[in-house]
Amino acid sequence: MKKLLVYPFTKELCPLARYRNLLNEYELIAAIPPKGFGWEGKDACEIDGGAPTGFIPGGTFSDELKRSDAVLLASGVQNTEKEYAEYAELARASAKELVAITSNTMPEQEIQTQMEPILKEIPVPVIMVMGLGENCQKFDIQLGLRDAFIKEGYRVSQFGTKPYSGLFGVHPMPEAPGTPLWKRVHLYNNLFWETCQAEKPDVLIVGVPGGIMPVTSYAHERFGETALALTHAASPDITVLSYYHVVPTNEYFEMLRQYARFRLGAVNITFHASNTGLITDGDTHTLSYLTLRSQFVLDETARDAPDMLPYLFNSLIPESSGPAYQNIIEKLQQNVCVI
Repeated sequence: MKKLLVYPFTKELCPLARYRNLLNEYELIAAIPPKGFGWEGKDACEIDGGAPTGFIPGGTFSDELKRSDAVLLASGVQNTEKEYAEYAELARASAKELVAITSNTMPEQEIQTQMEPILKEIPVPVIMVMGLGENCQKFDIQLGLRDAFIKEGYRVSQFGTKPYSGLFGVHPMPEAPGTPLWKRVHLYNNLFWETCQAEKPDVLIVGVPGGIMPVTSYAHERFGETALALTHAASPDITVLSYYHVVPTNEYFEMLRQYARFRLGAVNITFHASNTGLITDGDTHTLSYLTLRSQFVLDETARDAPDMLPYLFNSLIPESSGPAYQNIIEKLQQNVCVI
């Protein structure tokens, strides 16, 4: 296992610490947060708002570089092009591997391939993880599900929503910019089918990038088009839908269920209570995200809507997420002919 250093360590990269036991080929030994946030020397849970992880970010780049084999340099707060170039040069001069994170675009030859008229049937159960928008902990859910299925002895094929998904042995979800919706459905369907043929999994977990509907008139989340393409490419047997922090009600859940069912064909929905508060600014047409403590979110639900608590979970609290993942596994186990 190569010893991995990450800089700058932000909320976007917290899954690397929280699920570091799932990393392939790398052992996360150091992560340096950007200056000015007060995250040094504190558990990574101070960044993502979840339960303690046992991983403490901090240190200096030069010191941590000496005991590392590989370096992941990510774009982030206060990470200027000059600083990035300097650190990359230091890593090269020290003969360290530079771990690249790049966007994953479908090869042009695949996009131009003639599509078959009939979609292929995906031969294994499909679990889709989607959210109302960005910063809903979708990737945390994907990794939590992966861990749960692997521990039960199942083979998992998976497509993730982060560019660094490959560090966990997960295929990054490829994009096909400028490709018509109907063709993307065929491309994803063929990709999923070929992956199942090659990897022979027991289950396919698909992370849906972006949101399933417009958040506001200026943050339209591609109008949920990516979610539409993916759910048509591989009809989900179980759907995990993550929502921004609200005090949930039966009416709210029913609205989401009806939308997911009739717009996306998504059924058997498990709801995820993210610890992200969405803040909209109509004057500047911008969104911002407030990270809350996950336990606060669950406690508030228990206080204001206790009848809702059994029907949702938070991925960053093991006591909440563990039973939810086990429940999903048991639902699929009831259909013994497919899993």
